[in-house]
Amino acid sequence: MNLEKAIAFILLFGVFIAPQPCAAFDTETHAAITHQAHFESVLANTGPGSIANVLGLDRLATTDPFYIYWNQPRVDYYYNGGASSINGAPTVSFPENFERCQMREFLRPETPILFQIFGDTVEAPGGTALFPIQNWLVRGAIREDDLGYFTSLAAHSIHCPFDLLTSDQGFHPRSLNHFYDPYLNIELQPCSPGETCRKSINWALGNVDSLANPPVEDTNRTNHYSYKDARNAMWWALTREYNNKAGQPYTAARREADAEDRMILWATAFRSLGDVVHLLQDAGQPQHTRNDPHSSFNSNEQQAFEGYTNDRVLGTTGDVNSYVRRFFDTLPSRLTPPPLGNYPPVTFTTPLRFFTTRGDSSDLTARAGLADYSNRGFFSGGTVGSWDPDPTNPGHFLPDPYPSPPKTISPANGYAQTPVPCTGLLNADPRLSAVTCTHYTHAVPDAVDFDYAQNPNAASHDLLPNGFTLPNVPIASESVFRQVFMKFGSNGIVDTDLIALSTDEFDAMGNLAIPRAVAYSAGMLNYFFRGSLQVTAPVDGMYAIVNHGMAHTVDADGYPICSQTVASLVDNTKNLCTAGGIFGFTSVRMNVQDITPQISESGTGTQIDQTTGGTAADGTAAKMVAVARYHRNPCYKPDLTGEPSADSTGAPRTPINCSAPRTAYQEISVSADVLIAPGILDGQNPLEQVFDFSNDPIPINATDLFIQVAYRGPLGAETDGIAVGMVDISEPTYLSLFNSTDYEWKDNTWQIPTGSDSPPVPFTSIQICSGPWQIYDLSNSSWQQLPVTHVLRLAALRDFSNQPYKMSIASAQGNYAVGGQATTWQGRQRQAADERGAGYYYDPMFYGRGLVVGDYVEKPYQLLGTTFPTPSQASAYWDKPALQLTASENVGTVMQPGATPCPFTQP
Repeated sequence: MNLEKAIAFILLFGVFIAPQPCAAFDTETHAAITHQAHFESVLANTGPGSIANVLGLDRLATTDPFYIYWNQPRVDYYYNGGASSINGAPTVSFPENFERCQMREFLRPETPILFQIFGDTVEAPGGTALFPIQNWLVRGAIREDDLGYFTSLAAHSIHCPFDLLTSDQGFHPRSLNHFYDPYLNIELQPCSPGETCRKSINWALGNVDSLANPPVEDTNRTNHYSYKDARNAMWWALTREYNNKAGQPYTAARREADAEDRMILWATAFRSLGDVVHLLQDAGQPQHTRNDPHSSFNSNEQQAFEGYTNDRVLGTTGDVNSYVRRFFDTLPSRLTPPPLGNYPPVTFTTPLRFFTTRGDSSDLTARAGLADYSNRGFFSGGTVGSWDPDPTNPGHFLPDPYPSPPKTISPANGYAQTPVPCTGLLNADPRLSAVTCTHYTHAVPDAVDFDYAQNPNAASHDLLPNGFTLPNVPIASESVFRQVFMKFGSNGIVDTDLIALSTDEFDAMGNLAIPRAVAYSAGMLNYFFRGSLQVTAPVDGMYAIVNHGMAHTVDADGYPICSQTVASLVDNTKNLCTAGGIFGFTSVRMNVQDITPQISESGTGTQIDQTTGGTAADGTAAKMVAVARYHRNPCYKPDLTGEPSADSTGAPRTPINCSAPRTAYQEISVSADVLIAPGILDGQNPLEQVFDFSNDPIPINATDLFIQVAYRGPLGAETDGIAVGMVDISEPTYLSLFNSTDYEWKDNTWQIPTGSDSPPVPFTSIQICSGPWQIYDLSNSSWQQLPVTHVLRLAALRDFSNQPYKMSIASAQGNYAVGGQATTWQGRQRQAADERGAGYYYDPMFYGRGLVVGDYVEKPYQLLGTTFPTPSQASAYWDKPALQLTASENVGTVMQPGATPCPFTQP
């Protein structure tokens, strides 16, 4: 055993017999990396078509999107067992004191990096917590390092020594599962007694074996903040109605509970992604990829890197341990911050490949995962020597198994030397004034971006400590013992037994690893949210239509309730209205197309299409659902007198006894599943799909209405991907046909027919078309008709463009034919600027003769000659006596849009 190894062994043994203070937590480093990754990812984008817009997150508060804003007191919940249980409501937690204290560290003026990036989003002591999406990610990055039963050993030595909780999922130290050696394909070995250590790739992705083809899911996993759990949480946040159960009334209270559930699921999804990117960031730290533990049970040399790097992030030297202080005691009072950004975007076709591409090649230099990069490129505190302590046989050593970096430091192995004075050693002891410190440099292979790693003239490139130039990265320092050995006849070939890691090596390692950890983390976030569907209106702009005249009432919660069951004429297994159920839209038609962009694999540039459909490896069929997201007008009445409206001059009319025409929380209606065969969403033309909402209708009194289409299934190489599209459609828009033949235009005025005037007549034939398609038909009939002073009112969900429509109307008395009309219509918009109701806007509805007719009013006057009333004369008509009957008629047939061509051409 040589002298240096003997000293290392003595120090290591001393740790076990007298526990040392734990090295600093690296949570601030993870926080900085995670924040920067969020900033560089698609999650930071805003505006139409952005992820935030498609998921509806841009309608939530920026600083605290998942706070249950309609309830007090204010809390930010997440599911503390992850989103792993759908059959039983998980318990909830809110940010604990430890996390709040950790994030308040970022407010310290002496931590310029973190103060700058977190200062406007972190609560001040005693203030209100702020949890924007970036901070939910950071929350997961912090909590992934939960120590379990080691908490008490560490609590006295960290910045926030109170309320450091054990893992949400028990007392097991999560950090034991943060190691993956891609060269040996092993987890942390040996594991702590009584514990089961897992490869970080399996712990992060939720698999038994992530390298299998296909990967094998761990259905009994104990990590409930894995990639798979984040996927589940996202899907349920989009689609889950937990309290909508067969045989139970789906009341307002249950719907509100589900609205809260979905907010918590969103928080849980982002918290889980924070855990995942923490594990990916650890793959950039060589100790995590070279099986080199670095807790307080290990040597100070092994503990040094994370504490030193954390102090660089914090801008202090409070966490630098004795290893650094004893040998490099002339540290500045404030360390140089590491670079965070500038590494180019990273893209891969599976989540695993961000960690390792081990399965691609036996050539270590060609592997492109972050773990591959750090494993082959650097030494670490515990693997810097060629011999390591044998944990099973104290006093004996095992050979270092790693071929890279080369063990023998010589020019033949690609090494160069940079000698520097050792003025910083041992308090600059004058006895060492003649000693020279030599750094050994070597290229660090990068399979993703060669220029960034090796070309100092590239626009963006790795930053090295002063005195070093790419591609020569300092990866080891000559031990102070080497010159002693050289005096006794060393052959001049420096074995790694005689090298160490200095602050220059630590600086280089941090400068190279951290920007890559940012880029890989941002790439993982981009990958998670890459799935994109384009959802558009049919060519005629008509999403859905229903006869408003179907009998319905309103319950105490403000829901429109069907008075009787009305079967669909298109599919008699479905109902247009189910007695006691919600009255509204049961069928929605739209165009859907997969527009997920190709992935260009980092390193190789291979283009991989993100195709959809088929069956996942576990046998689950690909599917998509439509999700209507809305608030409601609780003041709604079947005669529309509960609607905000307007008179003939456009003056607004406020509904009587209605203080709030919009509910506080968002509700959803979810369609039946649509199974997706391979390729049907991926073609050049969109798929026109009719979504069945008959078991969960969209209420007729919906406001703030958006439709999302969510796909789940194979997506490119991912066996369980999610793709989402969103479209803002109109709120229920009314087309009303009013039989106004009780008055006629005569002598430039409206008069009640007398004498030889044409008498009032019922309409016995009504046909209405929207664009090229017929949407309503009442054929010549003596038993179905629209009586005088009655109204036929259709309610539609439309787009916001001016779409043509026309109607043809006749009566049983041919000589009194009414004729036809044609014009355009577009959907009305009644929605707030955000989910909390700011700037609620509504288009006015038309009001006259005691009747709220609707948005688009056709007044088919009897044709006496060729003269039509002017607009002002027509307006005067609405001042006539109110009608006795104001409810709409349930006559004729509403037809499926897009199914039947318009049967007439006039007018």
